[in-house]
Amino acid sequence: MASVLMKKAITQLNAFWLKRTPLDRFLIKGGLLYVLWRFYRKFSIIHDLNGELTDKVADFFLFVAKLFLYALGENPQVDYAQNALELSANSSVVVVYTCMGVNIILMFIFFLIAYPGNLKSKLWFAPMGITAIMLLNAIRMGLLCWTLEYFPEKFDVMHHFVFQGILYFSVFFLWILWVMKWANPKSEISPVQSDK
Repeated sequence: MASVLMKKAITQLNAFWLKRTPLDRFLIKGGLLYVLWRFYRKFSIIHDLNGELTDKVADFFLFVAKLFLYALGENPQVDYAQNALELSANSSVVVVYTCMGVNIILMFIFFLIAYPGNLKSKLWFAPMGITAIMLLNAIRMGLLCWTLEYFPEKFDVMHHFVFQGILYFSVFFLWILWVMKWANPKSEISPVQSDK
């Protein structure tokens, strides 16, 4: 009896899925991935907020931000024990878990998973995109430290709006680049339709 009900449910679910447009399927898959992530984050007991992995990722961000500030002609100091980057005592920026871009990286990955496309291109583009996002985020941290040193009154606007906006726009650009050049979806929901 249970197996008959299960087969019927699967058949109905499959029929429902096949009736959806490719855009609907993309939105449903992306939405489900996002909800699952939020559920995991809300109820997980494995919050590595101050763990070894978080410290290693913070070290990467601090190292890249320090190199970026050197390139600007500054002399930054890094306190790896405190996850802090500073130009002076007045411009210390601490790298915390929520600033590491986990959510934006997952948003990028969820888009690649949800969008119909070539699996091979997803497998090579995902690591490249993640690397680009992490580098941009590290540069953002260096710019925040620089802003705090020279324009402290502008720090909140730069932190919460300008640099965040640039980061989100960059991820959007990566998505569009992948869709236009490498996705090759089997079903057509590409933003550019040809007249052939």
